[in-house]
Amino acid sequence: MLHEEAALRTGFDDFGADDYVEGLSRLIASLESEARLHTIGRITAKAQIVDALSVRLELLAHRESHPEVDAEVIDQPLFVVGLPRTGTTLLHELLALDPSSRAPTMWELSRPCPPPEARTYADDPRIAPVDQHLARLRRLLPGLDAIHRMRAALPHECLAAMAPSFRSYQFPFSFHVPSYLGWCQQADPTPGYHFHRSVLKHLQSRFRRERWVLKSPAHLGQLDALLSTYPDARLIHTHRDPIDVIPSSASLHHVMQG
Repeated sequence: MLHEEAALRTGFDDFGADDYVEGLSRLIASLESEARLHTIGRITAKAQIVDALSVRLELLAHRESHPEVDAEVIDQPLFVVGLPRTGTTLLHELLALDPSSRAPTMWELSRPCPPPEARTYADDPRIAPVDQHLARLRRLLPGLDAIHRMRAALPHECLAAMAPSFRSYQFPFSFHVPSYLGWCQQADPTPGYHFHRSVLKHLQSRFRRERWVLKSPAHLGQLDALLSTYPDARLIHTHRDPIDVIPSSASLHHVMQG
C-alpha cells in the first residue's frame, strides 16, 4: 500500500535496487510493535515513509532521464560531526554563510525534484509549502522552536538525504523504534551513504558552489562508511560535556516523540 501510494503520487514505479527493503520492513515492524503511536503519530509515520519512497522514485526517474548527473563530482565536502546538542547546528549555519559554500536546506531535501537552479534558488515555489508544513509541526509540538529551529530555507541535517535508503537515523529521531535503531547500528550503512552522494550530485547538477557543508550527529558512529564514500571529506568534530549533552538530547527527543 505504501509503495502504491508513492507510485500514484509521483507517476513512477521503479524503486531501484532492493537494498532499502529490509530497512523499510524493519521500520514498519518497529512502528507497529514498539512506537505506541496515537492517531496523529500513525498519520505522521505513514507520511514520512510515503515521502521517502516518493523522493526515491523521483530521484531515480530523474537520473534515468538525465544520466549525465552521475558524472557530477563532490569535491572535499565538509562535515560537521559530534554528539547531539553540541553546537553542530549553530556551526553548520555559520559555515553555510560563506558564499563559496552550500548547505542543503530543508525544502530541497524534502522536495529535490527538479534540481534547484541558481536563478530561482532564493524564491523557489517549493519553499512556501515546506514552511507551511513546518508551521503546522510547531503547532503540534509546542516548545520545538526554542530547542531546535527549523525553517524551509535554513541548512538542514543531511541525514534526510539518506531517508529514501531507509538506513537513516531520521526515523528514530521522530519515533520510538528501538529495534529499528538497533538494526541501523548493526547494518552496513554504505547503501545509505551512496544514496546520500546521489542526492548531492542531483542537487548540484544545476546549481554548484565550491564545496558542500554538511552536518549530522549521526555521522559520528558511521565515519568509516562516510570516508569510504567521500575519501577527501573534511571533518569538524564538536565537543560538549556529556553531563549537558544527555539531558538536552532527552529534552529534544521528548518533544519530537510526544
